[in-house]
Amino acid sequence: MRILKANHLTLCIIIFVFGLSQPQTDHKSFGFYHESYAREIAITRSMPIYPSDAVRRGITGVVQVKIEIDERGEVARIKLHPKIDPSLKQSVADAVDKWTFRLEPETIIAGRNSLSHLTFKFSINSGEPLVELFDPGPNAKDSERLGYLNTSKELREWNTWEEVQPSQMKN
Repeated sequence: MRILKANHLTLCIIIFVFGLSQPQTDHKSFGFYHESYAREIAITRSMPIYPSDAVRRGITGVVQVKIEIDERGEVARIKLHPKIDPSLKQSVADAVDKWTFRLEPETIIAGRNSLSHLTFKFSINSGEPLVELFDPGPNAKDSERLGYLNTSKELREWNTWEEVQPSQMKN
């Protein structure tokens, strides 16, 4: 009995310390959707427009955007890595702001929004700009797959990435 109480106390201390060591969000607590699920439940999608100045400068690459989805399935906040080219950043924010999601009632918790991310690939093929949803391919390592989710990393990035406002109001 004494060992059981000591183990219980130790467990309580570990849970308390672990809770203190978790990254603190700048908003409220979140649920998480991995990217493949977010793509699956998307009702409305919009692809970024490749900015002409980025094409002219030959800027290509993969851009991941963090999104906060509210209880209605609308994008509430958008965050991107601070080092992304500003024109790509704005183009992605403008497109992602138009996405809406069909949330299942069992995934909605009142007052608790959800985080997810979307990944876009910007490329120039034979002089033609192309933007598409990123597909890591069948040989990608597990951490690069669309169904992979590392909640600690997601929260850390959410708290450090730059919030970007869309340039236009939602239609």
